[in-house]
Amino acid sequence: LGPAHFTRLEGTIEIWQYHFTNCIVDFFFYPKNEKASLLILKNWDVRSRMVDGSLTHSLCQTEINIYHRQLLSK
Repeated sequence: LGPAHFTRLEGTIEIWQYHFTNCIVDFFFYPKNEKASLLILKNWDVRSRMVDGSLTHSLCQTEINIYHRQLLSK
């Protein structure tokens, strides 16, 4: 999905956040092992842009797919 819109560190976990019109997606990267700088994706989360807001997964997925296709076409 290209560069994240927002990144943060929580201990050794690196979180990449992508903001879309209908949702926010977080990807959680963990170190492969204690001594490695290589990160691996272990979890992800999708949520509404508003606290306690409703989330329509299909709208979010469609928006992510469109964003991805735009990146690939560049």
